[in-house]
Amino acid sequence: MEKQKTVRTLESQKKELQDQIEDIQKSCKHPELNANFIQDDNGGNKKVMMLCTECDAAVRYPTSAELKDFCS
Repeated sequence: MEKQKTVRTLESQKKELQDQIEDIQKSCKHPELNANFIQDDNGGNKKVMMLCTECDAAVRYPTSAELKDFCS
């Protein structure tokens, strides 16, 4: 039972931290973006996205020119 209680506590803390990150990213103006790899939602494949340099939010997919710059 102790392990189950610990897991539930950690899951609750994880949710609170994810909510805090989401709030920070929603309030950010994303003044500067850089292309970078991130894992997809399934945690398997990686994809290139434009990430905010201040809050690490994945803002959008890169344009062809941005992708070319990233790869060179």
